[in-house]
Amino acid sequence: MHWMNTTSTYGWFSIIFHWVCALLIIGLFASGFYMVTLTYYQPLYHTLPEWHKWFGIWLLAFMTARLTLSFIQGRPNPIVHYAWEKSVSKIAHSSLLIGTWIILISGLLIIGSDGRAFKWLGLHIPGLQISSEQSSVAGDIHKWVAYGLIGLTLLHAAAAFKHHWKDKLPTLKRMIGK
Repeated sequence: MHWMNTTSTYGWFSIIFHWVCALLIIGLFASGFYMVTLTYYQPLYHTLPEWHKWFGIWLLAFMTARLTLSFIQGRPNPIVHYAWEKSVSKIAHSSLLIGTWIILISGLLIIGSDGRAFKWLGLHIPGLQISSEQSSVAGDIHKWVAYGLIGLTLLHAAAAFKHHWKDKLPTLKRMIGK
């Protein structure tokens, strides 16, 4: 799983990556949800998809760094009262990570569906030329996994508040650096 011992707390980089990724995921969901309602003549019709792509690539960069850091440092064990909560926690965290990666990969397929590179911070992110049918499938995966991911994100937040207020556990405090 990782090559170093599991820690009892999260380090500052892990905390920063967590919250940056959380904000990016929520912002990307909101912008994606809104941008599909835009019509050609609305001012954000052309710019919002570019911002969505740009911030999506940022999420890819942060998720890659976060995964690397997690592999090196390990992750603290969940603090829960019951064994079933620990199992559910592992499933939920794994689902959040896998869902995010599925969205990022499907987003890259959508970006590159016309075979053109996408520019990000002066870098050319190459597009993979795929058929319009494959692009449509990637779009459906991107959309439906995004709905699932935002649902899991809300569940994740609710669980953190439950552990903090009802169970009086330091779960939330660990992720805000206290």
